[in-house]
Amino acid sequence: MNFAAQLCKQITGKYNLSRRIETGSEPPILIQGTASFRPGGKNTWLYEEQGSYSARGKIYQCQQKRLFIAHKRRLEIRKSNGESLHEFALNESPTIFPYQLEHVHLCVKDSYRISLILLKPGLLSTLYQVLGPKKDYLIESELKLQSSAL
Repeated sequence: MNFAAQLCKQITGKYNLSRRIETGSEPPILIQGTASFRPGGKNTWLYEEQGSYSARGKIYQCQQKRLFIAHKRRLEIRKSNGESLHEFALNESPTIFPYQLEHVHLCVKDSYRISLILLKPGLLSTLYQVLGPKKDYLIESELKLQSSAL
């Protein structure tokens, strides 16, 4: 089994999701919800999340779906329509904790820096930092495995 497939197998399960979005100009948005990683075919895992947050006195619902594709030495994340979002190079086995993946790319004039960190089995965090002429935000997420006694 390749490193990316090992990583995806390790994160398979149902999670409690906690996310904080900071834009600098507005109060932070706090999202609570659930997420799951499940096998979706050969070397593919499906990620789905749903949550809710409060803003300006109203409750909003949110959701997203992603595909995690395990290549030999890289992990690719795609939107549900198949469009590629991120690719992470894998240089070692994802059995040493914390295991951190980094990806940086430019989209027009915006810089996207993404960290995916497997802190220990059952505990995963992500950090998205987006900077550009019209963008400046930080998204921090924590996923805790529901069946784990963390």
